Amino acid sequence: SIGVQKLNQLARSLTKQSYDDGQYIIKQGDIGEQFYVIHRGTVKVSKTDDLGEETVLITLGEGEVFGEQALIKKEPRKANIVAVGPVECYYLESQDFYAMLGEFVEKFNKINEFRIIRSAKAFAKLS
Repeated sequence: SIGVQKLNQLARSLTKQSYDDGQYIIKQGDIGEQFYVIHRGTVKVSKTDDLGEETVLITLGEGEVFGEQALIKKEPRKANIVAVGPVECYYLESQDFYAMLGEFVEKFNKINEFRIIRSAKAFAKLS
């Protein structure tokens, strides 16, 4: 668990950002430099294929996180994140992510595994 001091440091390191409907928060292929927490609103997670066709995989809502996999794996972004209506997020820069949340990497990997399962049509109704 996170101690009070680390929690205060985390709160001071977060930056709030607002997005409009249809605005791309993350674009597939970009270099990952931030970790996001959705404060208000909903985002869709989509992938763009080689022909430029975009397929929505899942939606994420308030309190859910995204952007961690590119930081953990040091790879380009694997998906698009697009605002559905107005969205407010808090984000954390990569160096702060590692300093403050590095101990939770395994938990973030589990969250991602669950998202992959949830994106399959047969499991789409899982919460």
